[in-house]
Amino acid sequence: MKSFLMSLVLAVTTISAYSQTTQPSTSEWSAKSKRAAEDAVADRIEMMRAAAKRPALKRVNPSVSELELVCTAAFTGKRLFHQ
Repeated sequence: MKSFLMSLVLAVTTISAYSQTTQPSTSEWSAKSKRAAEDAVADRIEMMRAAAKRPALKRVNPSVSELELVCTAAFTGKRLFHQ
């Protein structure tokens, strides 16, 4: 458990540091580039989970409700929580 927590902290720190570097806006990325970036993060997390002997995660598509919440939050600029 301690190893998993250390790996998780390392991942969050790495992702945070990477996201703070100068990068083009995600709106400038192609759909292929966005998917490749998502896949790279997913691969990294999967490697850490495997090292910690945790089960694999599965990618799921968002529900219509989740998509509506994201769009509403983006449009209004407010954080919304799904109940």
